Amino acid sequence: MIFLRAFPFSFSILWRYAIALPALILSLVAFGVIAVVLVLVASVLSPFAGALIIVAFSVGASVVPLMVGLRVGLQAHHIKPRRSYLGLIAPAIGYGFFEAVVILILLALGAGLFVLVSPLDLAGLMMLGAESGDALFTELTAINAAVTWGVTAAVALIAMALRAALLVPLAGASIGADPTGRPHTPFYGFGSGFGAVFALVVVSQLGLIMVVPLVFSVMAIFGMGEAAMLQLASIATMDDWADLANLGTEAAIFVAASLFATLFFFSLQCAGAVLVFVRKMAVVGARQQAFDSAMQEREEELQTAKVPQSDTDLLALVRSRMPEKKYDT
Repeated sequence: MIFLRAFPFSFSILWRYAIALPALILSLVAFGVIAVVLVLVASVLSPFAGALIIVAFSVGASVVPLMVGLRVGLQAHHIKPRRSYLGLIAPAIGYGFFEAVVILILLALGAGLFVLVSPLDLAGLMMLGAESGDALFTELTAINAAVTWGVTAAVALIAMALRAALLVPLAGASIGADPTGRPHTPFYGFGSGFGAVFALVVVSQLGLIMVVPLVFSVMAIFGMGEAAMLQLASIATMDDWADLANLGTEAAIFVAASLFATLFFFSLQCAGAVLVFVRKMAVVGARQQAFDSAMQEREEELQTAKVPQSDTDLLALVRSRMPEKKYDT
């Protein structure tokens, strides 16, 4: 079962991703610097072009880390990528833009639904939208808690469903190939293994949200939670980066455990998509093997059905068919 197999397999992705993480961070920083330069140049020519580059960088930067996780997961199954890491940028922007557009449409529909069932009009909702996220949610909950929670849950679930449906195509894009062995086709495998992958995405997203309280709860069981919180709170009063060296063991354990848990939950959704991708490869391979076997059997049948050439002496055959000469004596 994909869902259960994804948990142990996620550790295979985790340690590979941890090795690639420093290079990934540096690459994203370099990518950001290049994007800033392009935005400055493009904004001189056209503000719209500058805004478009900002959007492209934002959506691409949000998808590239996921594609790297899928890529190292496929490599764990000895599947060789056909494209370089630099080649991830274009599909990351494309898939990220598609996902962002769908989510924006969902948010617009959710806002419209809220306007229809609440006393607020669109202008009032726009005024609330200028507030921070937490303040906005608090205000909307005070106006109509049922609709606020319902719309939020619906948008979140649909967004996670969209991510689950896109994971297998993203896996193919990360290596530049489909499960069939052909070059990557956009959206190939969309929705494959949806049930298991969606469940893993939900667990992953909830886990990422709950990393800090989860780690704190575990440390509290061992009597280290309070000390870790006090040490981390002291960071606000530090005047120099060198003061970080004075943090205690509990704070270091908390940071390390939080990073480990974050990478684990992140790797979990990648693991599910990779396992579905590998399963599709196996199915395609089995079908191809069955087809080849059927063709070979058919060829053998045709060979055996041919009439074998006779070894009879053709000259003797001709003589036997000639009329006999009779001589009078």
